[in-house]
Amino acid sequence: PMKYIPGSILALSLALTILSCDKIEEPYLRAGIVPPDTSACPVPEFPALTAPVQRVLLEDFTGHTCPNCPGAAVLAHDLLEQYNGRLVLMAVHAGYFAEPRGEPFTPDFRTAAGTELDLFFGVGLVGNPNGMINRKGYSDAHVIGPDDWAAEVAAEMAGAPIINMQVVTVYTPEERKLCTHVRSVFLDDIERHFKLAAFITEDSIVSWQKNNDPSVGPTPDIEGYVHMHMLRAGITGTWGIDLTSADTLTAQGQEIITSVPYQLSEDWRTRHCRVVVMIYDAENYKVVQVGEASVL
Repeated sequence: PMKYIPGSILALSLALTILSCDKIEEPYLRAGIVPPDTSACPVPEFPALTAPVQRVLLEDFTGHTCPNCPGAAVLAHDLLEQYNGRLVLMAVHAGYFAEPRGEPFTPDFRTAAGTELDLFFGVGLVGNPNGMINRKGYSDAHVIGPDDWAAEVAAEMAGAPIINMQVVTVYTPEERKLCTHVRSVFLDDIERHFKLAAFITEDSIVSWQKNNDPSVGPTPDIEGYVHMHMLRAGITGTWGIDLTSADTLTAQGQEIITSVPYQLSEDWRTRHCRVVVMIYDAENYKVVQVGEASVL
């Protein structure tokens, strides 16, 4: 099994995290969140719509001192290859196992958005590695262990999409300005409150990682572990912006264009960065569609 629960140590760590959230968030304020502004991000021409498919979000809650987490990452990447563009991964470094330790585990890969997600959904209280599949099952069955990821992803893939989504990015390197444009086309008449949330992830971050699986790499530590799909920040804040309202009927075929500007941190390597965009139900947090696009 791939669950590791540090008991009272984790609970104490969570309490300390809550008390020191300002210390966690401060380094990530360098990449500032700005409200949606179409004038700041002129809408480009979107490519022709293709046949709608249901894509699925897998959020892998992890940390560099979690010895079971590399094995879970392998499972996630196997699923990524299996579904060939229909699965979107986001590795959330948060909680006890993501805290900086003594050498060589000194980097801090936590983010304000990741910490907020972990505290709200309580994934760290269950233990790592664990995750969420489209955030389904909230509020009592949303934390899913790696052994069940394949079955849960397959079940979500089988659903019929209710929104067709396209994500287009425009990056201005001189200003490190990223414009994320999302085209949402409704496939049914719907009267529900949907929100749109966008995040930055970064690949190929080489650092130390605890490991207990010899098939993945050296034990007990991997010196050159390659972290993939690492959450870096919430472009729209953690919970996003309104896409629709609950008291307004969104008709089949209706199209909504959302454009969001964002200033990328100097620390991020743009060639390895991607934007993850999700549309979710504001009442139950269930992700109904997800997409991603590279920054460059």
